[in-house]
Amino acid sequence: TQFPRTEILTSRLQRQLNNSDGHRCEVMNFAIAGASTGQQLVLYRELASKYDPDLVILGFHTETDVWDNSDELSHIPILRCRIGNNGQLEEVRVSASQQNRSTFLNRHSHFYNWQKNVTNRFIKQVRRSIQPVQPLKTEHHVFNINPNPRYLRAWELTGKILEQIQVETSRDGAGLLVVSIPGAKQVYHDQFKQLIERGGEEVTLEAEFPDKRLAAICQRSGIPYLSLFPAFRASAPGRDSQILSQRLFLKGTGHLNKKGHELAATAISSWIAGAKTLEIPTPPKKR
Repeated sequence: TQFPRTEILTSRLQRQLNNSDGHRCEVMNFAIAGASTGQQLVLYRELASKYDPDLVILGFHTETDVWDNSDELSHIPILRCRIGNNGQLEEVRVSASQQNRSTFLNRHSHFYNWQKNVTNRFIKQVRRSIQPVQPLKTEHHVFNINPNPRYLRAWELTGKILEQIQVETSRDGAGLLVVSIPGAKQVYHDQFKQLIERGGEEVTLEAEFPDKRLAAICQRSGIPYLSLFPAFRASAPGRDSQILSQRLFLKGTGHLNKKGHELAATAISSWIAGAKTLEIPTPPKKR
């Protein structure tokens, strides 16, 4: 991160919750950059559940998490789940050799990382010279309102994983809140326009589509859901990532900046403060 831990979402959320009504709470951060929803399920089982939480807040990045969940769409070596022949979830773990090789090279080989970056830049330059308008990346088909079969299966898998997380948190007496976190391409019109140009006439892209799809999954499963998309759009009315005062992401894209973390924390704390009026069930704690 490029700013102090006191400025990140979880720290801000804890301060806001503790200042709201006199109750004291502790917000713990179990986030892992680039994690799939399947990894979040395993992380809850193996670690987060041991702390006996009252509420589990699952952050869902609408630009990449559906893609990350599917081994049909993404080949990044991370733990995933799949739907078995019996209709139940199965863990698909990365082989030890693949995991060790990838981890070792990324952590210890400066030459490997340098070579990887140089190669990627070279490939991008060649592609630009051959084809000025780059094709739409696989992960950005998440905005396609007519998903192809691979994305339909990825959404089905995502729903199964969220249902299982709901089952396990409820069993443990914890509430669950799924929060969708938008990316810069969703928020800013200038960036989303580039995706539309890359998609061409073959696909119809809609910035709100992944949020609508996720909301439907959560509603069907009875999972409380909060989309940060409206709040982020309202904070960037110009919808231009070049307007510095409206930037919510580092350098206009990628991870959230200080303003983005503050905005997310405020939206979540406001939702929690109004949870009773929203009739969100709070299961009794098991002691």
